[in-house]
Amino acid sequence: MGEGQDHETRIKAALDTYEKAQKGSKKLSLRKAAQMFDVPASTLHHRAAGRETRQESHVHQQKLSVGEEKIIAERCLQMSSAGFPLSAAMLKQIAGSVLRSHT
Repeated sequence: MGEGQDHETRIKAALDTYEKAQKGSKKLSLRKAAQMFDVPASTLHHRAAGRETRQESHVHQQKLSVGEEKIIAERCLQMSSAGFPLSAAMLKQIAGSVLRSHT
């Protein structure tokens, strides 16, 4: 798991813990939840208020969807495991074909 994914996982866990505490009899502040999961209190506060993640907020700027990126990654892995490592030009060609398939 990458560092960014780990950070996002901790933010989600802190927010879940905070929300469960608010529904139950125990009260937990956002600041305390942030400390428990080692995430910035300001980030947790913004997420609780409905702010999107960086990834979610930039989806409209991406040429490829997450699913299309996975397709490209799978093709790369298949070709590499078959003994055909991809050059940058070949990768660009595969990405271009995926892009053309959805337009």
